[in-house]
Amino acid sequence: MNTARRKFGSAGTQTSAIAAVGNQQHPGGNPTTNTELYDGTSWTEVNNANRTRSSVGAAGADSTAAVIFGGYAPSPGAAEGYTELWNGTNWTEVNDLNTGRGDLDGAGTSTAGLAVGGYGGSPAAAVANVESWNGTNWTEVNDLNTARNSATSTGTSTAAIAIGGSVSDCETWNGTNWTEVADVNTNKSDMGSSGDSSQAIKFGGGNPRVANTEDWNGVSWVEVADLNTARAQLGSSGSYAAGLAFGGEVPPVSAATEEWIKPSFTTKTIDTD
Repeated sequence: MNTARRKFGSAGTQTSAIAAVGNQQHPGGNPTTNTELYDGTSWTEVNNANRTRSSVGAAGADSTAAVIFGGYAPSPGAAEGYTELWNGTNWTEVNDLNTGRGDLDGAGTSTAGLAVGGYGGSPAAAVANVESWNGTNWTEVNDLNTARNSATSTGTSTAAIAIGGSVSDCETWNGTNWTEVADVNTNKSDMGSSGDSSQAIKFGGGNPRVANTEDWNGVSWVEVADLNTARAQLGSSGSYAAGLAFGGEVPPVSAATEEWIKPSFTTKTIDTD
């Protein structure tokens, strides 16, 4: 990446990803409005977001259309519901979340997204709130079974999974309800993930930071090949078979990008006659 950072919004695919806002230092703040796009080979700086903040949620199918929401602005520092929509060229302020919060996560696209969990309220605490985004408005839908913040979520607006974070359990979403499923083997806050509720991978996280990567087959988690660099508060995008990990806290902050390729196997019949 051109700008090393942590606690930023990320979305897209392995070959068409977006990274927006976040913190450029560890420890401490120095948040940025910087936005970058990844084309499968390199990162390019594009137009900045309107509002400086970190610990946002994000959703988007690719680098041409995304939404970021929530997070913490430098002043006054409280969790907020501020939402911005990306059209491939510019960011536009749109309708806020119903429940302002930071350290939340997102799944889905810029027209069919989810805002999952987070940290907010007075007194501040982990929340179970989930909101659905239709490209114009946020609507409160059924809560998580377990309130959490600093989790990672991946999938679509009808087939998502919320993984770990401030609690160790995982939950899948079918478009209406959340269902508790098997826990990850190694739970950390601020992990990355890609895939959906039936097949996913999760990677990294801290504290302390790990390179651990696990594969979800719809029933259980299995440890697979680690990241090359242990890190937390990183960005992620992609699918179960082709994921992307970028940025994060090493410390200090990282600009490194790593690609995940799921090994594929085929059955070959050999005639031995």
